[in-house]
Amino acid sequence: MQKNNLLRGFTSVVAFVEAVALGLSFAAFDNAAVINNALGVSTSKLVLKDGIQSEDDVEKPQYFTSDFAQDVNNPTEAEIAAKNEAVAAFVEQEEEEGAVLLQNSNNALPLAAGSKVTLFGQATVNPYMKGNSGGGSGGTQVTYVDALTDPERAGFQVNQTLIDAYKALDAGGLKRSSSTRTIGEAPKSVYTDEVKATFQNYSDAAIVILAREGAESNDLYTKDSEGISELALHQDEKDMLEVVKQYKDQGVFKKVIVLLNSGHPMEVKELANYGVDAILLIGGPGQSTGFRGVSDLLVGNVSPSGRLVDTYASNSLSAPATVNFGEFTYTNSSDVAKGMTDNASEGQYYVVQAEGIYVGYKYYETRYEDLILGQGGADANVGIWDSQGGSWNYADEVSYPFGYGLSYTTFTQTMDGTTDNGDGTMTVKGTVTNTGSVAGKSVVELYAQTPYGDYEKENNVEKSAVQLVGFTKTDLVEPGQTVDYEITFDKYFLASYDYTNAKGYIMSQGDYYLAVGDNAHDALNNILAKKQATGMYDENGNAVNGDANKVYTWNEAALDTETYKSTEYGEVTNRLDEADLNHWIENGVTYLSRKDWAGTYPQQATQITATDEMIAKLCDGNYTKAEDAPSALSIPVGVDSGIQLADMYGLDYDDPLWETFINQIPLADLIANTMENGGIGENLSIGSPATSNGDGPDGIAGNAYVNESVAAASWSKDMLAKRGYYMGEDALLAKSAHEVWCPGVDTHRTPFGGRNFEYYSEDPILAYELSAVQTAEMEAKGVSVGPKHFFANDQETWRTGVSTFGNEQGFREIQLRAFEGAFTKGGASSVMTAFNRVGLTWVGHSSDIQDGILRGEWGFQGFVITDAAGVNSYMHSVDALMNGTDMFCYTSGAAGDSRTKEINAAIRETDDGNIVEQLKEINHRIFYTYAHTHLMNGLASAYDIVSVTPWWQPVILGGNIALIVITAGLYALFLVNEKKKKTKEVK
Repeated sequence: MQKNNLLRGFTSVVAFVEAVALGLSFAAFDNAAVINNALGVSTSKLVLKDGIQSEDDVEKPQYFTSDFAQDVNNPTEAEIAAKNEAVAAFVEQEEEEGAVLLQNSNNALPLAAGSKVTLFGQATVNPYMKGNSGGGSGGTQVTYVDALTDPERAGFQVNQTLIDAYKALDAGGLKRSSSTRTIGEAPKSVYTDEVKATFQNYSDAAIVILAREGAESNDLYTKDSEGISELALHQDEKDMLEVVKQYKDQGVFKKVIVLLNSGHPMEVKELANYGVDAILLIGGPGQSTGFRGVSDLLVGNVSPSGRLVDTYASNSLSAPATVNFGEFTYTNSSDVAKGMTDNASEGQYYVVQAEGIYVGYKYYETRYEDLILGQGGADANVGIWDSQGGSWNYADEVSYPFGYGLSYTTFTQTMDGTTDNGDGTMTVKGTVTNTGSVAGKSVVELYAQTPYGDYEKENNVEKSAVQLVGFTKTDLVEPGQTVDYEITFDKYFLASYDYTNAKGYIMSQGDYYLAVGDNAHDALNNILAKKQATGMYDENGNAVNGDANKVYTWNEAALDTETYKSTEYGEVTNRLDEADLNHWIENGVTYLSRKDWAGTYPQQATQITATDEMIAKLCDGNYTKAEDAPSALSIPVGVDSGIQLADMYGLDYDDPLWETFINQIPLADLIANTMENGGIGENLSIGSPATSNGDGPDGIAGNAYVNESVAAASWSKDMLAKRGYYMGEDALLAKSAHEVWCPGVDTHRTPFGGRNFEYYSEDPILAYELSAVQTAEMEAKGVSVGPKHFFANDQETWRTGVSTFGNEQGFREIQLRAFEGAFTKGGASSVMTAFNRVGLTWVGHSSDIQDGILRGEWGFQGFVITDAAGVNSYMHSVDALMNGTDMFCYTSGAAGDSRTKEINAAIRETDDGNIVEQLKEINHRIFYTYAHTHLMNGLASAYDIVSVTPWWQPVILGGNIALIVITAGLYALFLVNEKKKKTKEVK
């Protein structure tokens, strides 16, 4: 009996294992494309067509070549290793050029190589490397401590006792956590007398690392577990800094260095209370060699040259956008839920961008100018966080302005000449002189101010007092050396969007100013000097005069509403009226205006009671067949013409052969090609292999790069071009990632955006220019670049379906302009849309956005893919496809089946030929895109494509069969034993 009980138990265990194995097997087969990409396995192969005897008779094209491999279709291990070594060196350089020196009192940095230092902060053993989202995590891995002790770099001797104490806490589970809203810093109890006794032996410097970490699906908290901003100094950090200060005051620590290990602007003004000598923003160095760059910077092997891509406010809550950031539900959310046919949780949340264009420095600097000039009530007591005396003060509210950054040397810059080139561009020339004692690189920042007159005030056209229009970065400049610089920019950047009257871009009448400056605030003070203003001061509150010699001014005699009314592709006009809350509710929102700071500053979050009309709009997705729609049966599909994808390389989008080519695809495949799961499957009817798509902004196909916000802080188009080049090489030699979801181009609307680390900046022009050069280099390597998340994905809180309201000027000049450069200058051939709604309409349902702006104004000819579509109920398949969406991301298994059935049903039940025609145009866009990628390398019309079963699938099937046989055998043996037992009992 005991034997049979044991057998029964064992059989149950095996049966349970088999059930789990079957479940995992189904999941694996549903996500086969993702697994194949990870394993580098193809599901198709090339076979010679009948009549072709030998491979030697076939010319295998290499349209996209590598600088590391002779044959990109068959790179050697040595060639791949050489490429990876080059990437590792580049990532180190990215960190060196993107780190920003914020403070360096008494030349505290650089430290001497080999210094004896004590490393403070739990991030010493658990540093922030990259945020939790898709992207690179491979390549060479170098930790923070290893980099600082590397004898080829800083070679520091470090206090191991404190490191071991941090390691013990880490092993015990002390982590940064979005779920518990904690920063994960060590408590003061870790600094025991035993630990403190070691400080005197490692006293050349105390290096404190402060970390903050964003993540996909998780914004940073405006109020965390301690009841304060997550970006503020927390009690454990203050306790640690107090220990450091105590031992500095006692003469133990000679210097205190703070490293800001964060992709989000922290509140740093309070560091002045703890004897801090230097502050270096290192951001997220990535899961590779970025910390080597930090090590080099600390000992002066390289001089810092990065500049801030965000304003560092004294209080992270002081930006007006933060008032309307986070979780907001309609006051009648129960009515909204009842009225929705979709999942109510995907429709009852909203956010209102009441700040309009006044994002980041455009708020702080504009209010400062109005304060200096005594206009608009800028000194009012609204929006005050750290200002003293009851009125707003710039120096109290801002720690470091946008574009700020120090060096180990000093520079002077001149502005010597400005030319209108007559082709829609202007050029500014000048010089940069290294006036210090070490070599370094200098960033030249060019800003503009455009007129804010009666027309603008009457028609609600807001103007920032200063806005970036161009920049450049020098090569290494030796001490005493003078070099020339030249910046050419599009005058289009001077245009403002008038959504109330002209309904397009305008060039205002009046005085224009161009100015160079060390940062946005410095440039504005130069403009104010040109205006002969007085009373200016810097970010520290010190009186300054500004430099009018660094300013060029001219006058436009008349308002121009025509020059930018259209692009070479089509008319530019209002397309986002319904995204404005005031379209739905009279006076539903008051937008911030410099006409009246006190009367328009958003002092509390906008409350919305959804109207019946709004609730109905939230449920959009009611596509109906047009009365004149042709029969689906009349549309040619599956008509073989013998044309293969190999024949389509290099053809223009409008080449008539595309119609014949697409007509070959059967309806089932036309639909299947809209369902992405790490790529799309092979299309035998047109000779297309399976494709591979990849993610994300911080690296694709194996190698990890510094966070995108760090890369942007280099302010170097050359560096971003190299980033694109190396990412392209990664994809090319991995023979994967034909289309990639990067770069991230959304705007840092607030410091709290969970994915700010993988987006460039708070400034749209910086993003415009850097995304353009990075995209162009990746596209040149045969990678279809899909910037994401298009657009207005400015928060992660309730990102799936949140309604983002704003006015068209704000959307056009901030979020959309950031993306524009990747398409119009960089040639991006795909794009990933966002989860959010713009207004009440999901981006993927908006023809105005996808067909009107993206294709109609920007000339985009590639394909549009959603963010991970899954089974989000508000993403209606047919409506999406009929309004500009081409592909649903990660739609496998049940999700793919559901969407496929939905599309099939819409065609067959209504005999709607328009849907079939749209599917054909969608496939035209898809294959036009892939036909211009490295998928085409080695693809020749002499081959047929045949399906191949990946090796892992038979292994899984075999394993399952074996488990089933074992389970059945054990169960049979159990039954035999049971029968024998019963027979004995009868006897």
